[in-house]
Amino acid sequence: MKYQALLDQMKEIRGYLMASVSGLSEEQLLRVPDRFKNNILWNIGHVITDNSSMLYPPTGNEFPLPECYLKWFEPEKSPADWTDTPPAAEILQAAAMTRDKLVEDCMAGKMENYEPLTLGDGVVLNNVAYAIAHCNIHEGIHLGIILSLRKFV
Repeated sequence: MKYQALLDQMKEIRGYLMASVSGLSEEQLLRVPDRFKNNILWNIGHVITDNSSMLYPPTGNEFPLPECYLKWFEPEKSPADWTDTPPAAEILQAAAMTRDKLVEDCMAGKMENYEPLTLGDGVVLNNVAYAIAHCNIHEGIHLGIILSLRKFV
């Protein structure tokens, strides 16, 4: 399958991310330790929201998450901005769902027509392969942050 190595890498990174939060309580997922701006749940929600934003609209496909994810997990947001608390179990389920959906959509050829996307930092995602690779890097960065947060929750 096209993009197989990138999708395998994405599945592996998402597996590490999910394993890193396995067994944590909702309280632990929501705690923002001193000197941190965000919590573990925000990092998970941010990864799935931002990655979906980089992959789905540029291909002409519908954003696969509820719109409320954007208000909770956009890059400039933080738990301090929340007027309601995102449901932790739903966010964790969405992490698995978005992983599986991307694989299915790539297999079905739904991700082929990618309109180049310029990110806020000036990086240009020219095609879906580059976008998946960028998302893998992005998720790896947030996995590192989650592992750091775990030490304090």
